[in-house]
Amino acid sequence: MMPYDYRDESGTLLYQKVRLEPKRFYLRRPDGHGGWIDNLDGTRSVLYRLNEFQGHKAVVLCEGEKDADRLWSLDIPATTTPDGAKAQPGKNWRPEYTEQLRAAGVERLAATPDHDNAGQVYATDAASACHEAGITVRVVELPGLLQKGDVSDWLDAGHTKEELDGLLRGAPVYEPDEADGVPEDRVGVTDDKQADGAAGPHRIVTLTAASAIPVRPVRWLWENRLALGTLALLGGREGVGKTICAYTLSAGITRGTLPGDYLGTPRAVIVAATEDSWGHTIVPRLMAADADLDLVYRVDVTSIEGTDTTLSLPCDLDALEGVVREVRAGLIILDPLISRLDATLDSHKDAEVRLALEPLVKLAEAADALVLGLIHVNKSASSDPLTLLMGSRAFAAVARAVLFVLVDPDDESVRLLGQPKNNLGRTDLPTLQFRIVGKKVADTAEGPVWTGKLEWLGESDRSIREAVEASTGDRTATNITSG
Repeated sequence: MMPYDYRDESGTLLYQKVRLEPKRFYLRRPDGHGGWIDNLDGTRSVLYRLNEFQGHKAVVLCEGEKDADRLWSLDIPATTTPDGAKAQPGKNWRPEYTEQLRAAGVERLAATPDHDNAGQVYATDAASACHEAGITVRVVELPGLLQKGDVSDWLDAGHTKEELDGLLRGAPVYEPDEADGVPEDRVGVTDDKQADGAAGPHRIVTLTAASAIPVRPVRWLWENRLALGTLALLGGREGVGKTICAYTLSAGITRGTLPGDYLGTPRAVIVAATEDSWGHTIVPRLMAADADLDLVYRVDVTSIEGTDTTLSLPCDLDALEGVVREVRAGLIILDPLISRLDATLDSHKDAEVRLALEPLVKLAEAADALVLGLIHVNKSASSDPLTLLMGSRAFAAVARAVLFVLVDPDDESVRLLGQPKNNLGRTDLPTLQFRIVGKKVADTAEGPVWTGKLEWLGESDRSIREAVEASTGDRTATNITSG
């Protein structure tokens, strides 16, 4: 649940807009006794963050609270309306919103609509009303924005505040006779309603020429190994050191030290883990790896009924995307990945696995992040690391990269980290060697806290496939520092 406060000019809370998952909203007002009333009867309707943009001459109009908050984080005053965008002209803007802008001293309004029909109508309704009131309005088109994308998506795709400032200043001034609110190529297409106005699902098939799709370079979370905007797997037997590897990578992300596109730019990490205790295992391992603990977040899920539960895909996908954007996460760890699939999905059936994984890839691409799924191995005697992965082959098929950890067949104190799959990068990357050593990370009233720490040892002469073939598969570490 994500509440957004709507306050009057003096900062008094009037009501909240609350987002629930699956994605839907409702409005509520304080009852004066610490509780809430789920209606706005008799409550004044105001623009979002009205008290904060008082005295600002220029304000950006977004289509949602999330986008407005994102722009404020860039020191760009922004607002939105509580009712959302509607595809019906004349249904998106109230006269009192115009008066609130004028009373606040706003002289210039720039609208950044979502890239769909409802967004265009929303922006035009606001532009028309504000233009009539003497406010200079610009409707800004964000280049390269995908269908239904918003300004947050555009920024997450790597665009900068400076680029946005240029577009806000350079967009043409709105003139009523030059804008009808609905692009010509969208006539007859609605986003939230069927053509006859009745609510209901529909599907539209469109064609896009390859020549209209801009090519993009691969960007890396971990240079040449893990590409941003993708799903990757980290496989291996239980107790071999997968999670310690994952949290070592996490530490590099939070400190901005991992070689890749975020080198020098610390990013947050989101972790959905159910097999290990946060207090006993995960946080100590993060401490041992020198992670910035303020940038690592545990995922908790609460149902509408108030029941604590675990992250489930794809039903929690929208909620996950929201928090990923909120903290600007560069890495999302799902441990183990199979346990994150909805209980109704069969992890051994390709089609059902793809129902969860393919939307997850779209989330990674939109957020410019990497989703790293930890996955155990089956009891197969195969020497192919990809065949050893538990569950359907769809896991390895959808993933663009697969890392694999195993005990060095020549030295049980050493682990090998190799890459049997790397669709977007080099296929000749060396296998890395590491050792897990004990480290005390804290002294508490209950006693000292010890955990495992990864120490890199250099490169191995063996490929990971050769190492798997040579390994008996039975020699795994079982002491407290492994896992």
